[in-house]
Amino acid sequence: MLVSLAEVKSYCKVDNLGIFISDITNTLNFKYDAGDTTSITLTANRYLPVTLAAAIQALMRIAFSDATITVAWSGTTYKFTIAVTTVSATLQYINADSTAGIFIGFSENSSASASIVSDSVIIDDTTLLDNFRSQADSFIKNYTRRELEADDYSGLYSFDNYLLSLPAFPINSITTFTTNFVGAIGLENTSNFVTIKYDGTTFTFSDGNTILKSAVTLISDLVTAINALANGTTATCSNDDYNALSVDRVLEFNPKTVHGFYIQIYSYHIGAYDAVESSGVIYLSQRTGYAYISYNGGYTTVPDTLKHCALMIIKSMYDRWIENAEDQEKYRLNDMYKFYEAIPDKAKFTLDSYKRML
Repeated sequence: MLVSLAEVKSYCKVDNLGIFISDITNTLNFKYDAGDTTSITLTANRYLPVTLAAAIQALMRIAFSDATITVAWSGTTYKFTIAVTTVSATLQYINADSTAGIFIGFSENSSASASIVSDSVIIDDTTLLDNFRSQADSFIKNYTRRELEADDYSGLYSFDNYLLSLPAFPINSITTFTTNFVGAIGLENTSNFVTIKYDGTTFTFSDGNTILKSAVTLISDLVTAINALANGTTATCSNDDYNALSVDRVLEFNPKTVHGFYIQIYSYHIGAYDAVESSGVIYLSQRTGYAYISYNGGYTTVPDTLKHCALMIIKSMYDRWIENAEDQEKYRLNDMYKFYEAIPDKAKFTLDSYKRML
């Protein structure tokens, strides 16, 4: 990902597992001994789970005049337990209007009991920020139409008007480039109607037979494996020179009728081209067609400006969550309006400069 969880926590000033209680998410409702519903109001603050448990315990003891009430948080189960030891006394959590309930793991009324346990793990800042990090990472890559981090890529890429634009750049290295494709394995099946497809990992026949790419090494191995299926399909190599080539050369394809079909490979590493590494653009001597390319592209070190964009977006998502405004565009406080941006303007301005042109 573009940024680490540690970078996100530092930027959002979240050092430990924490629960933020705001002015509008600070109420918990309980019944004591099946009496009337009583509310307790927490002070808006960021709490560690143990300090939040202590704060709830203190408020409940005052509200119900019972010093035997205890509230504890488990670092193993990530749940809260609320209990009372007064003989025959019971406690019940009431979900209606309990705006802080979700932050201690309650989402529905509990039963009336001497001990109640939250029904789900707490929503904590660390897990939440990691989710936001993943969402922001995906958003940025979709928005820029780029795979931004350096990685190895290979496959067929279409080009037109002598121009091909790779999705991952800058281009760090190109190991294979060719526009030369040949039919390497001929398939015949005159007794049955059979189709075959290949998704890069598995050759799948319509009669249910499969061959894993990992189970074969050479083109000749694939020919042998197809013939061993005994499903009426006969495979032959179209050129003895291809037998010793790696099965990695086989191109992916959608279902094709086996009879008279050739499984294609990329052949020799030929083809004139010129690459502009910084933009991922390749100029070819051929006007239109497809090229098979194996290359490494993307930033080996993510630029600081890109990291800052990711952090701004995550911080914006986190602030909206803290203020319980994830689905709001704005809110009014006295005579002031606060507006929430889908993406901060500063981040958008920078990301626009990273967009891949179509």
